[in-house]
Amino acid sequence: MAQHDFNIANAGGATVRADINNVLSAIQSNNSGSSAPSSTVAGMFWLDTSADPYVLKIRDKGNNHWLKVADVTDPGSDGDLQIVAPLETKGGTGQTSYTQGDILYSDGSNSLAKLGAGTSGQFLKTQGSGANPTWASVPQTVVSYEARQFEFSSATSYENGAAAELVASRGTNSSAVVPSFTAVQGRTYQIVFNFRAYIDMDAGVNSSGRNAIFRLYYGTTSRSAGDSTYAGTDMLMKMHIGRDLATPSTSASASYIGCTLMGSFYQSASDATTYVYFTSYTGDGDKKVLVYHGASNPMFLSITGYTGDLTDIIT
Repeated sequence: MAQHDFNIANAGGATVRADINNVLSAIQSNNSGSSAPSSTVAGMFWLDTSADPYVLKIRDKGNNHWLKVADVTDPGSDGDLQIVAPLETKGGTGQTSYTQGDILYSDGSNSLAKLGAGTSGQFLKTQGSGANPTWASVPQTVVSYEARQFEFSSATSYENGAAAELVASRGTNSSAVVPSFTAVQGRTYQIVFNFRAYIDMDAGVNSSGRNAIFRLYYGTTSRSAGDSTYAGTDMLMKMHIGRDLATPSTSASASYIGCTLMGSFYQSASDATTYVYFTSYTGDGDKKVLVYHGASNPMFLSITGYTGDLTDIIT
């Protein structure tokens, strides 16, 4: 460790030789010492040994101040120089460590902070001017929608006058495969069925305490109109429509009502063709349950899928 004024004065040969060796020692050690050299020039290096670790400094362009360049330690083996990190306003980060997934952001004027990795599937959400960003869960988004009118060319109705529960059929009870769609794994589906129904009562019937019942189902098994098989665990909703006539009517009568059956399910299994159907029954042979369809009373089935994925359409 040596410092020198970098001035070789006139003197005898041995003295000059010693003075030259001292200046070379100062150059060799970057003017190391616990205090600053007394004679300085712009661009001059000084290894400040006043603390541990040592600090390598350089004189500024005006020869007025010392600028810190790097910490100098003894790592025990060859390694990298620990350059002093620049300020945030000079391209630095102000951070000393990072974890995979960290994101840098400004948390104030001329200051940077880091946001740790969020949970898988989350997105980076801005909270507006003057606030820090954050991770947020993807909101439930409509990604698929289908509204289907029941495809009959003329006015007709689904009818069941039996006490047994049947998959809804037309008045002739002819076969008609129920609607289907592809339920995609990881999505939630809302099923809505809108229709106009009425209970047709025979003359002389006491309807007190009797109900017409509609049920909405979904499942992976195809059904046909008139089927009496269904999976109770797949029922989405049940609706009772009641009439209360303590005194039997002297003539046939009917009660009309607009109905909506609605339910939802989550597709946890793999993608699958899923069928949607509804059933009806009266529990009494004196009544008929009809679901009317016509130009002025269309029947609609809507299927809406929710997820955070990109939008697609069920076809």
